[in-house]
Amino acid sequence: MKKSFIFSLAATFITAALAMGGLTACSNEDLLGGRKTAVQAQTYTVNISASMDEAGKTRAVEFGNDGTSITSKFEAGEKVYVYNETQEAFACEDDGTPIPLTLTAGDITNGGKNCTLSGNLTFYKYDESENEFTTVTLGANDTYSLFYKMNEVVCEYPESSNFDYSDQDGSASNASDCDFAVKSGVTMTTSGNTLAPTATVTFESLQSMFRQHLSFTKGPNNEGSTTPTIKKLTISTKNETLVRTFGPLIQLGGYYPSKYDCGYIEIEDPEITSDGDIYLSMAFDYREGHVATGDELQMEAIDTEGNVYTASKAVPTSGFTTGRYYYGSMTLAWSEQRYIKPTITPSILPTTDGQYSIDGNGAALAYTISGTSKGCNFYISNYSSCTLTLSSLNAEFDNGGYIGTPDNHGLNIVVDGANTLTCPNGYIAIGADFGDLKLSGNGTLTVTSYNADYCGIMGNNYTSTNNNHSTTTMLNVSSQLAADGYTVIRSACTDNGNGTYSWTYSVYPTT
Repeated sequence: MKKSFIFSLAATFITAALAMGGLTACSNEDLLGGRKTAVQAQTYTVNISASMDEAGKTRAVEFGNDGTSITSKFEAGEKVYVYNETQEAFACEDDGTPIPLTLTAGDITNGGKNCTLSGNLTFYKYDESENEFTTVTLGANDTYSLFYKMNEVVCEYPESSNFDYSDQDGSASNASDCDFAVKSGVTMTTSGNTLAPTATVTFESLQSMFRQHLSFTKGPNNEGSTTPTIKKLTISTKNETLVRTFGPLIQLGGYYPSKYDCGYIEIEDPEITSDGDIYLSMAFDYREGHVATGDELQMEAIDTEGNVYTASKAVPTSGFTTGRYYYGSMTLAWSEQRYIKPTITPSILPTTDGQYSIDGNGAALAYTISGTSKGCNFYISNYSSCTLTLSSLNAEFDNGGYIGTPDNHGLNIVVDGANTLTCPNGYIAIGADFGDLKLSGNGTLTVTSYNADYCGIMGNNYTSTNNNHSTTTMLNVSSQLAADGYTVIRSACTDNGNGTYSWTYSVYPTT
């Protein structure tokens, strides 16, 4: 209402001004800015007779209760997007909003096996040079693609439109939402304002549907079954054949070797039934370099305690068949404890990936970290000051620094007892990117990283250029790192022979 009122006032002012000669005539784009208004396109009434591919059994999947069946049918509310292949334009409004054909109950016949897709469509094509959608004149025998439940429809740049398999939670309903289909090369004729296909449109499935029973074994010695609470489930394939997204209108060549983006599907807090079942809609790309021969379906699950469980199974010789329903089971065996949470005071919880993301909301922060830590790290931001006490901490983190902050307020580390921080794949173990890093307390801090220039830690006051990193003997670095009243002695560098280096910082009160 407010927007309409503002535009109404603008129109009134413009009309009056023109009448008085105060303004010269100009376009809507000149007056109001933004995209030009397109000329109104012809509206076509569409009636498309459609059926489902019985072999593929696509459409609104309902999983059977007997463990081996699946029901497929058209259902009210489903959307189909229409793309004119000849004119390279989606059915859309003049601002690029896509217009789908939406099924209603009255459209569906034969127990859901057939339907009529009907509606009124206009076609526009985006002209980038003019920054506007222009009208499209349909040919008498243009060909079309019909996209069933496409996730992202981008009328400005159709090649960006895609089906997305990555947004699943393991539930039957969500797997059904990722049950996609297309029909390309459909010839439709125009007669006046009527657009109709020359034959019944039979949609073709893009994926296979899965119902897998998952079980878990505990311990390194297969110490019986367990029912862990899974925080993250990752599904992949050995030959990288699993599809995450499919862009059917991508123009191949150069940057795009395929219409498929292959990789893995990652599910946070997967929905696993009380019977241990999980439901998935998955597509596979068996082009060159992504062959089915020797391929394996792989699963990795991580529970709330950081335990990792893995399983794999060989895929069918010719790969998973599009449109098929696969019911089976996989036993995921304990692999490792990837994440061991240290003791944090006050208590906070990490993300699924073991990161403690702390937002201070502008306040002062103080935490004590102790015990054993594996796979976890700390990222701290938005604070007025931050003090971390490391108390007999033995920590290992593979993917970067153990403690990091982007703030310029500085970071105070209290060293209590003997502490070790090992970051073999990180160039530092502790980093205050823009503030000063100060050490106090009474104890030792041994840090390991792969970049010898920074001697394991970094702060605005302790960089590769002012910490005498090339010195191979014991060095007093109090002038750079020590808080008032404390002394910091850095040991000589230890070359560990595996591409990593270690230093021990001894911190104690100055007498």
